[in-house]
Amino acid sequence: MKKTHHWLFWDWKSISRTILLFSGLLLLFAFVFIFPDWNRDRQAVNYDGTTQGTISSIEPNEEISMSETGNKTAIYSYTICYDYRIGKQTYHGTSKLPGTIKIQKALNHLSNTDQVTVKYDTKNPRKSMIIF
Repeated sequence: MKKTHHWLFWDWKSISRTILLFSGLLLLFAFVFIFPDWNRDRQAVNYDGTTQGTISSIEPNEEISMSETGNKTAIYSYTICYDYRIGKQTYHGTSKLPGTIKIQKALNHLSNTDQVTVKYDTKNPRKSMIIF
């Protein structure tokens, strides 16, 4: 007697492949959307000084891609220039921020001449970064 195959039930091989596929997609999502923010937060721990700075410019780093329906522009990162003062010395800093959702939300509320929090290295005040 010929055994019929039931299409309603998956075998374990198909289930394991599906789980592996979704796990890979989840890791890709985490790497693209969560890792850049986590990495910036980890770097901020190395800077032990905090002061207020003023934004001098915000520039999106755009990339244009072509498709069948036309050109599309995507923003992958932002370059923010800022000035901050430590004692009597004024410093100029530049931060390249990833275009993550967290950064985009923060930048929607900022414009030139806004105040931001700057973390800097007390041993070398020229090393700094903006934090949100």
